[in-house]
Order: sequence, then C-alpha cells, then structure tokens
Amino acid sequence: MRKKATGAGNQQERLVGLEHWIRGFVDGEGCFSIGFVAQPDIKDSKRPFGRRKSYKTGYQVGHSFVVVQGERSLASLQLLKDYFGVGKIYRNRRHDNHKEDLFKYAVIRRDDLLNIIIPFFKKYPLLTAKQQDFERFAIVLEMMSKKEHLAFSGLIKIARIIQKMNHQKPRKHLIRILRDYTPGSIAISTKQMVM
Repeated sequence: MRKKATGAGNQQERLVGLEHWIRGFVDGEGCFSIGFVAQPDIKDSKRPFGRRKSYKTGYQVGHSFVVVQGERSLASLQLLKDYFGVGKIYRNRRHDNHKEDLFKYAVIRRDDLLNIIIPFFKKYPLLTAKQQDFERFAIVLEMMSKKEHLAFSGLIKIARIIQKMNHQKPRKHLIRILRDYTPGSIAISTKQMVM
C-alpha cells in the first residue's frame, strides 16, 4: 500500500521544470501557423520601369509561433521571450467591451524557428492534438530551409500539408491556382502533391 504524498520534500518532487511549464502553456495557448500571402508586382519609383517584381510564384509563405495573453498575464509572455531569447511581444489594443489589451509573443524569423523553437518542441513534445500541428509546421520549415517554397511544386506540397493544420479549410482553390498558373511548364503528378 502506497503512503500518501505529504511534506515539503514530496511537494518539491511534484514540481515540474520550466521547460515542462512552457510545454503545457503552449499546449493550451500557443499556435504554430503557416500562411500564404499573395505578392503581386508593386509600383516602386526607385526601380526600373517603376515596378518591383514580385515573388516568382506570386506568393510569400509566412510562418510564426505565437502565444497570446491578456495584459494581466503579460509576465508569462515575458518569461517565454526571456527563456527562448528570440521573438518580440506586441500589444493589441482592445476597442471592444474587454477591459484589458491583448499581448502576443511571436517568433517569425525562420532561423529562430529552425534553430530554437523547433528543437525545443522536439525535445519537449506537446501532449495535445497541437503536436500534429507542430509536426506539420516543422516539416514546412524544413522544406523552406531547402528553398522548396520557391517553386510551384513546393508551394503545392506546403498547401497540402497546412490544410490539415489549426482546423483550416481545405486549400483546394489555392492548390488549383498554383497548379494552373504555368500549365505545360510544370507537370505535377498526384504522387508529388501528396506527402
């Protein structure tokens, strides 16, 4: 028969390290996201012909690790920032019926995500379904480190991966646009589009 855990010594044993607190906090409040932003050619008086050429594919792939809290819990975001040593905290002023502003800790630099954030969550895996989002996030960042996102075929693969993240809607429309953008120059088989 087990004895009931009592006393200061046993309480110390039950305390978890900061890394485990971060894992649990991010499991509940964090988000790993990948998104596409259309990048058309832009007027620019400093460029020849007055235009800045867009990305070859017409899309930029954005990536971020974000944790949001109300102002009363700002210290928890500062703890994350201090621990990881990267990222920034942003204020989102509330203009609705809420009594406090929101703050967002965000890491968006690809190098910081690849070298600090992803290794941390590989060492301390999340315990909820958010782990699957993280795994997809890590796959996409690795693809981007190999510059696969600069080709239409890579963008299609990324779109297929992220349509399963964060309960997003299917990216069929975007995939069709990318696939049809240069008919004839890219022959993408069904096997290549599915990871």
